[in-house]
Amino acid sequence: MSEADLKNLSQNSDGDQELLLHQTTQSLLMASSMMFMENQGGPGASGGGVALPGPVSLPLPLSIAMPHHHVHAIPYNVDELLRENNALHAKIKELSLERDRLLCEVSNLRLELDMSELKRLPVDLDDK
Repeated sequence: MSEADLKNLSQNSDGDQELLLHQTTQSLLMASSMMFMENQGGPGASGGGVALPGPVSLPLPLSIAMPHHHVHAIPYNVDELLRENNALHAKIKELSLERDRLLCEVSNLRLELDMSELKRLPVDLDDK
């Protein structure tokens, strides 16, 4: 391998390590926010959770960062993300209930259709 190949390989390795670090950081942020939600709210919660800091900044991985490997931070407001997450969960629950109601209605309509088709069939009592 030439010196240029080795240098290119080491840069790719650094990029992979940067991406892995970014993914790990995001995973830890999600896990900590989930722990925060479990401790703060929900039925039967004691409310004794530890509050997380407000805004959190995470660096972008090198693959999507600006040229010359400048690392820019994306600001995250944990409280806002948690509120949005809870609102989305409530919307999912609402939509799931509506979906279930519609599925039951479709099932009942199919049953009615099957029953009306059965009533149209001639009854053959002569076979007995």
